[in-house]
Amino acid sequence: MGSMMGAHSPFPSPYHDHARCVDRALSEAAEICFQSGERMTANRKAVYLQVLSSHKAQNAADIAVGLARNGKRSVSPMMVYRALDFLVEQGLIHKISSLNAYIGCAEPMTARAHCFLICTVCGVVTDYHDEAVVQQLTKHIRAIGFKPKSPVVEVPGICPFCQDSEC
Repeated sequence: MGSMMGAHSPFPSPYHDHARCVDRALSEAAEICFQSGERMTANRKAVYLQVLSSHKAQNAADIAVGLARNGKRSVSPMMVYRALDFLVEQGLIHKISSLNAYIGCAEPMTARAHCFLICTVCGVVTDYHDEAVVQQLTKHIRAIGFKPKSPVVEVPGICPFCQDSEC
């Protein structure tokens, strides 16, 4: 079969400049916190940076270990969970329910439904958005009498980069 390596993929290349992702996310986070009147405390920022350290979803334990490894002295589970709750409320990160883990939001200043594509080989998660897909899903869900709050779809599979490495 072959992947879509030549086509545009919502998955980040393993060779992309991840520092640019982090810089953009921090800039947007500052604007979001300013607009909402909230503070990005040192603990919240440390947790946010740990979540942003990879395009792979991380659970709270992974985040705590990463913080400790990066020199954060006292990392209590409650501190991590409080920061995660804040970051989710602000729309800066998403919880991937099927993994009980978190990823940074690719477009935090845009309110929309989400379709998370989860590579079961490398662990990368991407937030894929196609308005037509969301509209169709919402239409069908409403047709059966269900009123969705905010559609979230999690799709496990194999990303184009891992498909190419399996050949």
